[in-house]
Amino acid sequence: MKFVTLAVFAIVLATALSQSVLAGDITLPAPRKTGGPELFVAIDQRASEGNSNFPGGELSQQDLATLLWAATGHNRDGSKWTVPIAMGRPPYCKVYLTSKDGVFVYDWKKHALKQVSAENVHARIPMQDFAKTSPVHLYIVEDAASLSQFGNTAAEFGPLLAGMMAQNVYL
Repeated sequence: MKFVTLAVFAIVLATALSQSVLAGDITLPAPRKTGGPELFVAIDQRASEGNSNFPGGELSQQDLATLLWAATGHNRDGSKWTVPIAMGRPPYCKVYLTSKDGVFVYDWKKHALKQVSAENVHARIPMQDFAKTSPVHLYIVEDAASLSQFGNTAAEFGPLLAGMMAQNVYL
C-alpha cells in the first residue's frame, strides 16, 4: 500500500498500555459516547503541555476504543461518520498505533486493532525526547490507493481528513 508521506500526521499519546492489551489482534470494547466535558469546556481547557507536564499513566482499552472511534467513527446507519468524509465514502485515511508490541492498524468496520508487525519501531521514529518514552503513538496516514477513487480532485482530501480525525482525538 502506498502512503503519501506529507499526509502523515502524528499524535503522540503519553500513556501506557499493559502488555496484555497489545498482543496480536485486539477486539476493542464499544466506545463510550456519553460523558466527558462539554465541547466548549474541552476547547477552553485544551493546551500544549511542556515536557515536564506531559501526562503519563495508563490508558484503558475503553479509553483507547473511544479515541480510535472518535477518529473515524462510523456513528449512524449508512455513510455517516464522526468526521466529514468526501461523498460519504469509507475513510481514506488510516489510523496506525505503535507500541513496544508492534504496529497495529485500526479496523473501523470491526472496531478492532489488527497487528501488522510485531517489531518495536519507536527507536526509528524521530520525535521529541519526552515523547520517545511514551509507549503508545497514533499516526493518521493518508491511503493513496483509497484516494484514487476520487481522481484528480482528491489532492487535499487526505490531509484535510487527517486534520479532522486528529481534532476529534484531541477533543
